[in-house]
Amino acid sequence: MIKNIMEHKYLFHQGSNYRSYEMFGAHRLKEGGYIFRTWAPRAVSISLVGEFNDWDLNAHTMKRLEDDDSIWEASSDDAKEGDLYKFAIRTKDGRLLYKADPYAFESESARAEDGSQRASRIYDISKPFTWHDDEWMKKRNTSDPYKSPMN
Repeated sequence: MIKNIMEHKYLFHQGSNYRSYEMFGAHRLKEGGYIFRTWAPRAVSISLVGEFNDWDLNAHTMKRLEDDDSIWEASSDDAKEGDLYKFAIRTKDGRLLYKADPYAFESESARAEDGSQRASRIYDISKPFTWHDDEWMKKRNTSDPYKSPMN
């Protein structure tokens, strides 16, 4: 288990952080709310937007970590489990890109009406997950994958 963010960053930049999901994404804070981190080395600025701030670009401006100009973070006391969110990334050429969190533990189930990328959904991974796949498991045990289509 990785004990602190300095070790996470070192291993991430070295290419051997096999638990980077513990640093990136949305994580519940002990005192309440959530902290969000993403890796965007060429971004000019990033805003955290979501249901908890009415998708307001100015509500949660992300900051680069003090000793790392490629990792950005912001926290929100108003964010709660189940809220949708994205990163609004300003590029060097002035474009504003709304991106889902690549480290999100959950995302919305349907593509947005305008065809844009699905938003990420806050999910607390410290809670145990309950599987609901009994029917699929029974079917899997009675079929032969070598004699039936995969899709």
